[in-house]
Amino acid sequence: MRTLTVGAVVISAFLAACAHAQGCLSESPQDCLRNAENSGFRLSRNYPDNTIDSQLAGSTQVDVNGHRIARDTHISLVGTIRGESGVHTLGIMVGENGLVISASITLAGNPLLAQAASEYAVTGLYPATRILFGSVCAASPLEVYRFFENTVKPSVVWHKKETDFTDRGASTTSMQDATNVPFCGEKLDFMSESGVDTEQISYRNPDGIYQVETLTAHT
Repeated sequence: MRTLTVGAVVISAFLAACAHAQGCLSESPQDCLRNAENSGFRLSRNYPDNTIDSQLAGSTQVDVNGHRIARDTHISLVGTIRGESGVHTLGIMVGENGLVISASITLAGNPLLAQAASEYAVTGLYPATRILFGSVCAASPLEVYRFFENTVKPSVVWHKKETDFTDRGASTTSMQDATNVPFCGEKLDFMSESGVDTEQISYRNPDGIYQVETLTAHT
């Protein structure tokens, strides 16, 4: 009887691990967040409306004809990633069927500048890939780094720098991206955007300089 009990516990633990190996795609937004937390994402409690329920509340609104106003619903969750510095944003796009059709997360650094494994490690690419695609697809850091180096980097498009002037200020933006890269039966997008924006000027950022790298998973 004891052997059967231990075996049941082992099987239960295995099934629980598998349940958290899927990542975000084709999951409910709640399961997406649960899987992300299992991979190291921690939701911050310091921001208002930083919950799935509060952001889903507006998605049920209908117009005067009774049709849903929002076909797809975007959820933006702010948090941290275990072992990584800074604040990260987990974006979840929920389709009309209530399941996640795409998910994105900001990185700690720019993997376009990395070559050695130690350089890739500080970009947060591996935990971000685990969060979006699950532990089965991101089995080891080295596999993820090699995939980015050998498959994503050759697909990157370097866009022309853009300068924009408005009534409120001015900005200069540089962007590099790779889109629709096949990965683990799904698609992966990578984007790096940097520039100077007068609207970003603050006490903490007197020059208005910004840079953000984003990894996206979608079908």
